[in-house]
Amino acid sequence: MTILLRALCIVLLVAFSYRPLFSQVIDNDEVVSVPSTDRQMNAAIKRARETLPIFWKANKRPTAGKHSFSLKVRITDGTSDEHFWLDKIGVTDGDIEGSINNEPRFVMTVKFGQRYKIPEKDISDWMYIQGGKIYGGFTLRAMLHRLSAADAARMKKELAFQPK
Repeated sequence: MTILLRALCIVLLVAFSYRPLFSQVIDNDEVVSVPSTDRQMNAAIKRARETLPIFWKANKRPTAGKHSFSLKVRITDGTSDEHFWLDKIGVTDGDIEGSINNEPRFVMTVKFGQRYKIPEKDISDWMYIQGGKIYGGFTLRAMLHRLSAADAARMKKELAFQPK
């Protein structure tokens, strides 16, 4: 992943933790508050969930040039909720599993690199890269208006057209 994409993933991971009006600065990257009632973010999650079949089809039989398959999932520890990107996605006997690909900030019951089983209902986004472009990434797209114009323009260049 590019540095900008990785930074944006960290911003989204922390900002969209279902902690209304939370904000913090991490590693000089701006973290933007996203309330759990944010309409754009909730619409992005809904769209990501509606289009999951696209992800599953691409992940099951990846063609040349498709890589970096990731799911964003909500994980809770009973006190806090946090959204994590999982990579190395697999499905075995109907169980979805991936490796935590972010350092936890609030939910300390998981750790970076840990294999984690998730129910499909907790998936909040998906993405993969093909031809240098990001497919999916609906929550990333929902945050573009919160970035500086320069960062948003750079990010838009990395985003692929989305199927209707």
